[in-house]
Amino acid sequence: MATNRLKSPPKTKTPGSGLFGRLRGGSWLRTIASRGFSVRYVPHLLFLVLLGLLYIANSHYANKTYRKLARLDAQVEDLRVDYTSQKAKYMFYSKQSEVARRIREQNLGLVESARPPLKIVVPKDEY
Repeated sequence: MATNRLKSPPKTKTPGSGLFGRLRGGSWLRTIASRGFSVRYVPHLLFLVLLGLLYIANSHYANKTYRKLARLDAQVEDLRVDYTSQKAKYMFYSKQSEVARRIREQNLGLVESARPPLKIVVPKDEY
């Protein structure tokens, strides 16, 4: 059988020893302020600020474009439904039996031809 042993106590971190603790403490800011802020870092900071602004602007533009595409997709779907229903109506009304029925209802006096159409042949020398 195994013998009982005491567990070693977990290592405790001192508060403020990590990255966020140092940032929260502000000691790095006091160090920079006491040594003086070098002017040579200004262009680099401005570049980083510019990159941050471009990143924010790009994300706003992407969100706006996504919303616009979603709205256009909905419109395209509506137009597709309209097109399909109009095409079905047109196909129904252009059937020969439907055309004949509507002509009869309107009393236009037109009669459906009973003989097939004739082919007109033109000799080559006449053309």
